[in-house]
Amino acid sequence: MSTLFAFLHHLSAFTLVATLAIEFTLIRQELTLSSARRLQVTDLVLGVAAGLLLIIGLSRVFFFEKGASYYWHSHAFLLKIGLFVVIGLLSIIPTMEFLSWRPAISAGKVPVVEANRRRRVTAVIHAELAAIVLHAQLGLDRERLRQDVVIANHDSAVVEGGVDGNCEHRAADVLPPAPAARHALHRLLAHLRALGDETAQ
Repeated sequence: MSTLFAFLHHLSAFTLVATLAIEFTLIRQELTLSSARRLQVTDLVLGVAAGLLLIIGLSRVFFFEKGASYYWHSHAFLLKIGLFVVIGLLSIIPTMEFLSWRPAISAGKVPVVEANRRRRVTAVIHAELAAIVLHAQLGLDRERLRQDVVIANHDSAVVEGGVDGNCEHRAADVLPPAPAARHALHRLLAHLRALGDETAQ
């Protein structure tokens, strides 16, 4: 069950990032009736993914993994929660903008968006992506630290046990290989940073 919730947690996270990236791409293009509809649908999917991410994440904290007492004393975890709240608050601005397009879209017309409002929505989505990059980086750093601790403990046990430290069964060998999702996340982070650099120019 813990593995299933971990999979759903990561699936929700990747869905959230993907929908934000789609929004960021669409809002920078010429607004058409089709793209306006796609932005509304994408924002709805984003909201569902964020809700599932929160519910599944809290379920893992309270019912699986290491227990709530461990996580609530982790500064990295509290910082990630704070970033998630910031992302949620920021997302209200694009959502309200997209919802205001309903009358025009229902009438089959392209929504009229003032330049300053469009720039604000674009900047907010960009800020959400930047916060997600930081959020994901915190997770990666925490995972590296966890593996370093496991390796150090294992090597210490090998030395204390009188076993040759250069033996083939070192901690780095007994740790499970990094999942493919972690490599995909690294590529995604690089892509998001490239998007940010392109926007800043």
